[in-house]
Amino acid sequence: MGITLLSDGEWPDNSDRAEWAEHALKVFCDHTGLDLGVENHDAVSDLICNLGHYCDLQGLNFLNLIECAVSVWDAEKREEANGEVNALYPQKKVLISLFENQN
Repeated sequence: MGITLLSDGEWPDNSDRAEWAEHALKVFCDHTGLDLGVENHDAVSDLICNLGHYCDLQGLNFLNLIECAVSVWDAEKREEANGEVNALYPQKKVLISLFENQN
């Protein structure tokens, strides 16, 4: 994964990352008709779902990518909370398994 610097040469913080995500969500909502202000939970989950479909078409392992993304998100939260930009904390292991509901 590459290191992304802002146009002013500064390291991005989590509010910058959240702005990037919001921009992607707004574009997604423009295409799907979802109202981000009202349906933000649905918009986020639907975009994640559609990223899974994209991964299927591209031959990418969606669940492994989600596990990695959650681990990086956690590390970035810890870095910011501790004031350590790009501290490269050891990643925590996240496991996602799909089980059929046995009600």
